Amino acid sequence: MIHFHNGDITAALARRAGVPGRHVPYRESLIGGPVRRDLAQLDWIEERARYLAEEHGENLLRVRNELLEQEKSIDTARAEEEIVLWFEHDLFCLVHLLYLTKRFANCRLTLIWNPTPLGLLDVEAVLALYRSRMPITPTMFRAADAAWLAYTSDDPTALNRFLRQEIPDFPFLVDGLRLHASRFPSTKNGLGDPERKFIELIDAGAADFSTLFARFNPDPPRYGFGDGEVLRQLRRKPRMQKA
Repeated sequence: MIHFHNGDITAALARRAGVPGRHVPYRESLIGGPVRRDLAQLDWIEERARYLAEEHGENLLRVRNELLEQEKSIDTARAEEEIVLWFEHDLFCLVHLLYLTKRFANCRLTLIWNPTPLGLLDVEAVLALYRSRMPITPTMFRAADAAWLAYTSDDPTALNRFLRQEIPDFPFLVDGLRLHASRFPSTKNGLGDPERKFIELIDAGAADFSTLFARFNPDPPRYGFGDGEVLRQLRRKPRMQKA
């Protein structure tokens, strides 16, 4: 059995709780940069590594090697008797969940899909979640595949078409992709919803980054952005539209 977690904190917590199996933190940031589904694996790694290294000021060789090892661990995990995904109801986690669900198609895949941050739970609650894990059903696989196609499409209207569906058996899937759609720049001012919210918070008195970040990420967070991602978005220039 192998577990893929939404980060190092949750993986460490599951180990401490005595959850059986190997625990692997999934480290990426697929809510930003190029995400092209039809690339060969090495091309995917190269494109993602260049984006992450440039955006976050990291060493390209190190990032490339880390992504390569991560993709190899995903390939190897396909032979496991059971693969458990641990993620939360926020956009950051949702995109990673969709990617891993796609990568683990035709595997025995179970899911812990929690509405609140996993890293805040105690060990007893983590064990209870593990025992209550549920299989990803064929309906959920199909919904995740359609959502991934919409997320990675070159045509933004594909996202609109997906959001017209009702998918009752997959909590947060539609709401999460609505959050993603809200990030697209407005035709009125070139701002996505996060940028608009930053301006409103600053106007309301959030004069330093720690205050702004705390107010942007309420409890529970829905975008799931870390401080690095919020900083990246603050530095990005809006794309203004002509009237």
